[in-house]
Amino acid sequence: MEQMKRLTIVVELVAQPSVLFLDEPTSGLDAASAKLIMDGVRKVANTGRTVTCTIHQPSAEVFQVFDRLLLLKRGGTVVFAGELGENLRKMIDYFEAIDGVDNMPEAYNPATWMLEVIGAGVNSTIGDEVDFAGIFRSSPHFELLQSKLEEASRPSPIMRSLSFTDKRAATELTQMRFLVKRFANMYWRTASFNLTQFVLALGFGLLGGATYLGTEFNTYAGGGNGYGVFGAGISRDHVLQQHDTGGS
Repeated sequence: MEQMKRLTIVVELVAQPSVLFLDEPTSGLDAASAKLIMDGVRKVANTGRTVTCTIHQPSAEVFQVFDRLLLLKRGGTVVFAGELGENLRKMIDYFEAIDGVDNMPEAYNPATWMLEVIGAGVNSTIGDEVDFAGIFRSSPHFELLQSKLEEASRPSPIMRSLSFTDKRAATELTQMRFLVKRFANMYWRTASFNLTQFVLALGFGLLGGATYLGTEFNTYAGGGNGYGVFGAGISRDHVLQQHDTGGS
């Protein structure tokens, strides 16, 4: 399992991406293997790449590998977003400062304690008694997050605005020329199909012409014969389509 996880990450790194997304890279691994995998991910992040991971109840050693955390409560509500700090101290201090939250016990896994605090852990005691989402929205962490998002969405003053002189990248004439050329090449590459189309069209034409040769269309019976000619033409297209489908 560990080798498969490492191989999957390496395959993604072959393309030299600037941003790497990992979906629970430590799931199904023991503590030692998970730490080994995340140490490798940490080295990738140290090269300047942005690495975003979803992770489920990591160990304390694995948790300390991360720089920032986006913590969601049940329902997708954000209850914390920001830097973790050295030894996860910023995150721990944030939750311990909330009324009703007990301090984290000594030698306790911060990830497990964090989930228990917001009501997502096994030994949760607070549950929905505290509005963690509302507290976060009124915290400096939320203001910093908003400023970061606004800064990222604001275009650079030295960047020229995008403007287009034409509605489309290519004119209708250019598009038609490329489409006609593509279909012409496609038909000429299938000589057997073209030969079959020609033979069937010639055969149906001779058969239809011989059948309705000398027919008068100025009478009631002649009008019925005219409908017969029309039906023969439709049946020809149907037979050609069936032949094409069967041949392909």
